[in-house]
Amino acid sequence: MKTRPLIKAGFVGLILIISSLFMMQTFPKKAVYMSEGFVTPIIYFEFVESPIEVYDFFGISSETSANEDFIAKMDYGNKLDFGFAFIYSFFLVFLFWSIFKLSNNKVYIIAIILAVFAFVFDVLENVQLLSITSKLNSGDFSSEIINLQIFTWIKWGSLALIFLIFAYWIYFNRAAKYVAIISVLPFILGVLAFIDKGLMTEIFAKSISAMFAISVFYTFFYKKLKLDNKNKTS
Repeated sequence: MKTRPLIKAGFVGLILIISSLFMMQTFPKKAVYMSEGFVTPIIYFEFVESPIEVYDFFGISSETSANEDFIAKMDYGNKLDFGFAFIYSFFLVFLFWSIFKLSNNKVYIIAIILAVFAFVFDVLENVQLLSITSKLNSGDFSSEIINLQIFTWIKWGSLALIFLIFAYWIYFNRAAKYVAIISVLPFILGVLAFIDKGLMTEIFAKSISAMFAISVFYTFFYKKLKLDNKNKTS
């Protein structure tokens, strides 16, 4: 008799997918300026590296002031992202705890720790983003940008490593090998994005989103023979 031991995590994943669709409608679809290669405003904002990029992004110059409606929408999305960060992190913790119980392999505990890291640094990232927008017209936010770069890369890097561990699980369970190959791609793309900000950064972020969707669907299709220990990884 075959069981679906990951399906409970999958139900949490469905909440994640619904939340993702909602978040996609929350943030603005266009910005005044983004560096070449970027198409998603929130992704660009997370990866800004200087005050000039921020001012250009919000369309602020000596002749023009900030679009308050655009700022309000960005702030609203980033405030909701505190809850979204909890949902995706909880899904990952649930998923890899289930995998750990199946395999008894402590490597999956690393994925759980990384999921907590992703949540903590996503929260810290949002704090920096909100602080930047609050200081657009009145203060210096250079320190926030420095912190933002650190927190953003730790968050995204943690997620890339998590899906690298997911690839390890897929590979050693002799099922859906193509998923294992796909799961490695975010890590490779993350390295390339770190070297060359722009289009590769956008693709890297989108690959992480794709992996969330893939991992959710995987939980519903993964089956295991009841009382069969042969598929456990060492």
